[in-house]
Amino acid sequence: MAGIPTYNTRKSKTKFRRPAGAGNFDNMDDFNIVKAVILKQGTVQHTPSLDKDIVNKKYLDDNYYSIVDDKYVLNAGDVMTGTLFLDSIGTGLDVLHTAEIGNHLIVGDNLTVDTNTLFVDSVNKRVGIGTITPDVNLDIESDTLTQLRVFAFSDTPTASARLRLGHARNTAASPTATQVGDELFTIQAGGWDTSLSYRNMIKVEADANWGTAGDTSDNPTRLLFFTAPDGTATDTERMRIDSSGNISMTGDLFFTGDGSGLPYGSMYNDNTATNIVIGTAGTFVRIPSGFTIGQVNAITFQNARELAIIKAGRYKIDWSISVALAAGGANDDVEGAIGISNVKNAQGTSHRIIASPTDIGAMSGTAILDLAINQKVALMMTNNSVAANLTVTHASLSLVMVGGT
Repeated sequence: MAGIPTYNTRKSKTKFRRPAGAGNFDNMDDFNIVKAVILKQGTVQHTPSLDKDIVNKKYLDDNYYSIVDDKYVLNAGDVMTGTLFLDSIGTGLDVLHTAEIGNHLIVGDNLTVDTNTLFVDSVNKRVGIGTITPDVNLDIESDTLTQLRVFAFSDTPTASARLRLGHARNTAASPTATQVGDELFTIQAGGWDTSLSYRNMIKVEADANWGTAGDTSDNPTRLLFFTAPDGTATDTERMRIDSSGNISMTGDLFFTGDGSGLPYGSMYNDNTATNIVIGTAGTFVRIPSGFTIGQVNAITFQNARELAIIKAGRYKIDWSISVALAAGGANDDVEGAIGISNVKNAQGTSHRIIASPTDIGAMSGTAILDLAINQKVALMMTNNSVAANLTVTHASLSLVMVGGT
């Protein structure tokens, strides 16, 4: 009945003044006590039942009505139309789950909580928090710090907070496979110019058709990053990680801050004469000392002669040496090499003939080697002609990580 709440009177004791012309109490086949009380007219008619009864079937001469326990109860099948106002401290609306399955609250039109704390747009199927004109499915607006918090409390390691975003072809009722190039989700960043403007920042796309394996094991994805250059409103792709893990970039890569970047290291000998004792011709000996630290990142310079690896990987190594005969000799075949933990490596070797004790020969080499943690990189020398000592006056060694192993 529009505008008139109806209540279950089983849990209530109803008292009211007998309206004029209400008729006689014996005619009780269509009971609506509330309407009769509010309108103060007409006939109150009632067919006694368990749910709807009046105590002792008597009219009372009081001019008010009240509800026992201050509660109105609507049971299954009951309907209330009109407006319900809750305007006293401590009042509220409870939708109680009991043994009955499916108890719920149905609002047939827009729902507003406070002025704009929560608004449900039933026509466009949108929800607004802080606004009564939501532009999207869930629209949150605020004049202060605005946050979305999703937090999980669980002793299960995998019971984390999850944000699931996706895209399938066709409809929710009958979805079909995602296709290559389909956007799975997009994160946009917005600001104000003359109106709200949004730019794509991060996208996840299908890197190939989904489901080609005939099951749920074929879900290739790629991750894309965008920025908009100053003076434009055009999203430009800057970096892409494809389904194979390959990374491609369209801009330059810069490292800022001391010690940033890939692992690298260098050391040098600048005109510090260092004697190398060659006990046996053709036996390689590590240059024992005389080096100074250059630049290092995630590599350790130690013992004034070597660079120790902290991060395992594939390294490019470059070296150079200026060497002379320590005393006597002529036309000695001198060879230099990279030493890994005091063992000569076959890659990156170099040699030359030193004509006389006054001759200073220069040599260099390069190699790309797989290095493990704690391996030590140094320079080694030998005299292939005779067991005669050598003197190093200048030398350098540098390495940089270029890949993983």
